[in-house]
Amino acid sequence: MMHLTCQNRTRLLVVHEDTLKRFLLRLGKSLGLDAHAHVVFCGEQTIRTLKKAHFGIDSVTDCIAFSVDQGPMPGGIRFLGEIYLCPSMIQKNAVRLDREFDAEALFVLTHGILHLLGFRDDTESARAKMFKRQEELVGSCASKGTVFSLENPTRSARRSKDLKTPRTAGRSRTAGRSRTTKPAGS
Repeated sequence: MMHLTCQNRTRLLVVHEDTLKRFLLRLGKSLGLDAHAHVVFCGEQTIRTLKKAHFGIDSVTDCIAFSVDQGPMPGGIRFLGEIYLCPSMIQKNAVRLDREFDAEALFVLTHGILHLLGFRDDTESARAKMFKRQEELVGSCASKGTVFSLENPTRSARRSKDLKTPRTAGRSRTAGRSRTTKPAGS
């Protein structure tokens, strides 16, 4: 199973935990994976700064992944790394691609996880292989219900904890700080 901890540094995104847990359970099984990763939902300025600092490119993107995977650590926990996702860019891409926001967000989250597992998208053939795998995984792992949605940015932020622990609320948002590690892909 994939275990995610999430930080939401935006006021736009709502994470529906129960549906996300079901997706991650299926994704972990499909990938034959029992691992942890950290996801940060951030704004355009943060992701632009990361892209420039780590890739030398001054532009906004929807996903950056930083891999630290070195196999299981003491205690058997395998930590893959961190994924930074930009909900406003995901929304722009969803509109451009005529997709629902939730579907595009799952596609981009899966993209980040595949980067943590070593997939690359720096050539046309590698990108085509990666995107095909993403489509297969999202298609086979998505369940009924919304995983990610956008909300009115004026609503107050709610904080959440690790998504592998039980919660009574069906949706949450998180906020906080995070560490930066070496880049795995963009």
